[in-house]
Order: sequence, then structure tokens, then C-alpha cells
Amino acid sequence: MSKTGLALAALYLALITICLGFAFGGNGDPKGRFVFLQLPIAPQLALLQALGLSALAYGLRARTPSR
Repeated sequence: MSKTGLALAALYLALITICLGFAFGGNGDPKGRFVFLQLPIAPQLALLQALGLSALAYGLRARTPSR
């Protein structure tokens, strides 16, 4: 792997960790938790749409954590 790829993967991992921390930390409201859980997948869905492959994401089901 290239150093650039590793740096981008580390940045993405940090973004996911921060979003999960905000989603599950404290006593946040359910709407805020939902938003922070969706933020890490937003770039992936934007890339699918830019490539014209957004139809692949329509059959996917979302899994939400139980309380």
C-alpha cells in the first residue's frame, strides 16, 4: 500500500471514531445519534452517485443498534 492510501485510511478511521463517539457518548437525542451514525457512509454514497452506481445502494438495509 502507498503512504497516501494509508494516510487517507487513517483519516477515515479517525472520522468514523469521532462520529461514533458523538453518537454513543453522553445523553444525545435519537435524531442526533442517527445523523452521526450516517456521516461516515456519506462519502461512500456520494462516490457511488458520482460514478452513476447509486442504484446498487437501493437494496441495502440499514441496521440500527438496539437500546
